[in-house]
Amino acid sequence: MTVVARQESGVLDSTSTLTKPHGLGVKPDAVVIQELAPGQNSNVVSVDDTNYKVKFLWHDGKPFKAGTTIRYYVVFVTPAPDPDPDPEPDPDPDPEAKYTTSDKMGSWIIDPADPGGRQVNNNCWDGGAGPQTLTAYAWNKWHVVSNQPGTGRDDGVKTYPDTQLHVSMPVASLTTLNSTFKVAVPSGGGTVPANGKQWNSAFDLWIADDASYGTRWRTEVMVWTNWTANWQYWYGVYNGEHVTFDGVEYAAYHRPATASQGGAMWFIRQDVVNEGSVDLAKLLKWAVTKAWMPSTSVLHEIEYGFEVLHTGEPTKFELLDFTLEGR
Repeated sequence: MTVVARQESGVLDSTSTLTKPHGLGVKPDAVVIQELAPGQNSNVVSVDDTNYKVKFLWHDGKPFKAGTTIRYYVVFVTPAPDPDPDPEPDPDPDPEAKYTTSDKMGSWIIDPADPGGRQVNNNCWDGGAGPQTLTAYAWNKWHVVSNQPGTGRDDGVKTYPDTQLHVSMPVASLTTLNSTFKVAVPSGGGTVPANGKQWNSAFDLWIADDASYGTRWRTEVMVWTNWTANWQYWYGVYNGEHVTFDGVEYAAYHRPATASQGGAMWFIRQDVVNEGSVDLAKLLKWAVTKAWMPSTSVLHEIEYGFEVLHTGEPTKFELLDFTLEGR
């Protein structure tokens, strides 16, 4: 199983629907839409190997006018890819590598007997994503060489190569959830260039309102530890604030959940680093006190990797080490 999440937009037709290519190469097992604007409702009409179709309505059931542009979050759940029976050999194999792939949705399941456990994912989920090759040595040590198109300014996320762990941790019962990370990324972190490479190093956490694993994508929490991608626009839209944990300042902002839309929040580290630690439990518990998510919330997925928006040339991103300890 692979989870792909991204922000998209589209223009509604005369029936208040839009059809978009998902670019996954396989029919998703599930498609979940989270509307960005309050008062909107959505319903996935159909999905096949190529496209998905969604109908948007106002909260009172009335349709939108034809030509209305809608922005939203979409989460795809896809089956784990079948192993290639006759894979192409790596033209320059790394004798130390345990796994190498250039498949857009290539995924290394560390323990095949536990397909929902630890994974390393190439995760080129956007239909316009360029080439990217992942080379993994361990669950917590890998790199990608990514070449993503774009303008170099306010591009959308194309890929999120990541380390992924499936858990079941009630937020209220957490005392600590400490994670350490060490990465190597392009220069320029901590500033948004007028035109240049756009990326971030980030945690991506998926949380349910309760212990139900089937609703584990109800709330998304991102924690950026280094970045050049532009976050300031949404910080302004959602009336963000600054908060400090363990001496580290974050710009935090939140898109509220509604009955028909999951919530999302971002913690953007202001003093960016390539090596450090964060107690995720403190951020999550603070979010509960702010009513950004319910006290019954259960953490189901922990991911760490690189959101790549634009590189303009083959560019290397390395996860050198990653640990997670919690109780």
